[in-house]
Amino acid sequence: MIAWIRKLIDLDSRNEENIFIFTIVGLAIILGAVVRAEYISNSDYPINDGGLFFQMVEDLIDNGFRLPKYTTYNLANIPYAYPPLAFYLTGWIHSCFGIQLLTLFQYLPVVVSSFTILAYYYFTNGFLDNKFYRAIATFFFAMLPRSFEWFLMGGGVTRSVGYVFAILAIYFYMKVSASNYKKAYILLAAVFSSLTILSHPVSSLFLAFSITLLFIYSKPTKINIQKNLIMAIIVIFLTSPWWITVIMNHGVNPFIGAGSSGHVNWFEIKNIITQNYGYENTYFLTIVSVLALLGAFSGNNKNSIKLTVLLVLGYIIIPRGGVDFLTVYLATLATIGLGDILQNWNTSLKYKYKNIIQQIRENNKTRIFLLYIIVYLFLAAYTYKYVERKDQVRLTTYDFLAMEWIRENTEEDSALLLYPSWDERRYWWNDYRAEWLPAITKRESVTTVQGYEWLPDLFAERIIRYTDLRFCQQRGSECIKQWTEKFDIDVNFIVVGDRIEKLKLVESFQLDDVYDEVYRNKEIIVFKYLIED
Repeated sequence: MIAWIRKLIDLDSRNEENIFIFTIVGLAIILGAVVRAEYISNSDYPINDGGLFFQMVEDLIDNGFRLPKYTTYNLANIPYAYPPLAFYLTGWIHSCFGIQLLTLFQYLPVVVSSFTILAYYYFTNGFLDNKFYRAIATFFFAMLPRSFEWFLMGGGVTRSVGYVFAILAIYFYMKVSASNYKKAYILLAAVFSSLTILSHPVSSLFLAFSITLLFIYSKPTKINIQKNLIMAIIVIFLTSPWWITVIMNHGVNPFIGAGSSGHVNWFEIKNIITQNYGYENTYFLTIVSVLALLGAFSGNNKNSIKLTVLLVLGYIIIPRGGVDFLTVYLATLATIGLGDILQNWNTSLKYKYKNIIQQIRENNKTRIFLLYIIVYLFLAAYTYKYVERKDQVRLTTYDFLAMEWIRENTEEDSALLLYPSWDERRYWWNDYRAEWLPAITKRESVTTVQGYEWLPDLFAERIIRYTDLRFCQQRGSECIKQWTEKFDIDVNFIVVGDRIEKLKLVESFQLDDVYDEVYRNKEIIVFKYLIED
């Protein structure tokens, strides 16, 4: 097994340098997997989102693995236009091995996200010549919260798959640019690009952005242009069964709507200024981010400017989850910054003609510094979910029990209103209850926004509805009445979560004759709305 791993990461001898590199890469993979597993621990269900995708997998299975025209999610006739590869993968595993879909949505993202660590080790080959620095970069990447947080959620069944394919696509694309017309590299780059496009929209945008900038930096020649044209033709051919089917069923409107729905969060740019663009643990120093700043101004690596441009422009151009994908460039840039520090520490004649491994072995300061960074980053990544209260953004048993009760005890045409959370860190895009409610209850949720990206005419309206209810001046029963009248919406049941923190809110419903309590558990109360004539 060890020999196979050594061969996998291209270590062809047992000398001291390769043993050291093998140890660091091994730590990156093992500790990276531990951190990812820890992030989803203490939960019996998928964390945060994934309800829409859960329903789409069920729809795919129910349709005999033929692409449905619409998804039944939220009874809204949402076009089944989302890239379906991960749905096929999840549905196939469920059908072949009998693993419950909820279990797959909880654990499959962890497995796939762990593979991104090894994929990233290969990726660094295009920017770092030294295997030692490639190993260090891999450890940095494995420990950055933004390299795994978004990909471990229930929705990570698509994001993690798209990410690992995008990393491999960029790796082989750099091989194409650097090689003499090798058909194998062109084919592999095209195949992984196609798999990326068929997996996740933002990973596709990240890939297109990266390839465009790398193509510009490669000083395009006639032969490089020919290679890119061949790749483009292969990608169009391999992805055509999906997008042709969608266009035949719905035209191009779903793609236009989804493409324009991604909010560019300009406030993210503050993280470049504050050196927290890796979203590291706020209780710890943002070591990787600071090292990346040093790397951006490095004069010792020809790729430092290229990586800086990719990172900064990516923050500006790629919407929503784009910053998560950009951690591949952040970790690489940080390694260049670390390399500058190590070189400055080892400038004496004693170390001048020795390689970095020999310098580490003989220089106590360098050895202790590297050990400190490895332990420090692991602790920061391991405790990230607790410090940032990420462990609270997930379905609980009480949520699931309440949703099951609704499915079993209400009419199929019932309309549900989930009262939005007041938590200042929560909004529609991370309102996990709102996304899972339609998927588990099989009922319409009038406050759910997720999924309507593919219905551009309704998407903005759903956000306005959600926002209006969340910031209602007179919170409680009167707010519901005003809201339903304002938007002319019929509601049958009101679902109130976090009821311990909303005692006054719950009391307002209990004192109003229009609302009848029909279910309660430790966290959830369900009221029947007795609509007045």
